[in-house]
Amino acid sequence: MALPPSHIEQSGVGDALSRLGQDTSIIGQSLSENLGEGLKAVLGAAVGVGMMYLISPTLTLIMLVIFPPISASSYFYGRFIRKLSLKTQEAMGDMSKLAEERLSAHRTVTASNTQPSEEKLYAGKVNDVYSLQKKETVANGLFQGFNEVAGDVGMIGLLIYGGFMVKSGDVSVGDMTSLLIYVNWIEWSLNSEFTLVDMS
Repeated sequence: MALPPSHIEQSGVGDALSRLGQDTSIIGQSLSENLGEGLKAVLGAAVGVGMMYLISPTLTLIMLVIFPPISASSYFYGRFIRKLSLKTQEAMGDMSKLAEERLSAHRTVTASNTQPSEEKLYAGKVNDVYSLQKKETVANGLFQGFNEVAGDVGMIGLLIYGGFMVKSGDVSVGDMTSLLIYVNWIEWSLNSEFTLVDMS
C-alpha cells in the first residue's frame, strides 16, 4: 500500500500480489525458523574456533586462511542472488498479470479464436521464470561447490601441517583428533548459515 499508484498501474496487480505472497512467506520463515537457526550456527562456529585456538593457535590460524575467500564469495553470491530474485519476482508478476488479463477476457479470447497464440504467449512468460530459476540453481550449485572445495583444502592443510606438528611433538594425536572434530563442527555451522542466507 506504500507504493505509488503509478507503480501498481505499470507493474500490474499480478506483480503486487506475487510480491505480497512471497515477501510474507519469507518474513514469516525468517522470524520463526531462520533467526534461531542462524544464531545457533554463528554461536557454534565461534565456540568451535575458540576451542581450536585453545588447543593450537598455529593450526587455528591455518584454518582461518580459508575464511576470506569464502566471505568474499558469499558477499558477491548474495548480491547476485538478490538481483536475480528481484528479476524472478518481476517475471512471476508479469506471468500472473498476463493470466489475470486473459482469464478476465476469456469470452473474448474464445470468440476471436486466439487461444493458441495466447498459450504461446503464456508459455513464454513461464519459460522466463524457469530460465531465471535455473540460473539461481546453477549459481547455488557453484557457490556450494566452491565452499565445499575451500573447506576440503583447509582440512587437507590442517592434516598436512598438523601431521608435521604431531611428528615434532608440538601437538598430540588426541589434540589433532579434537581439532578435526571442531573443524567438522565449524563446517556444519557455516553450511547451515550459508543455507539460511540462500533461503532468505
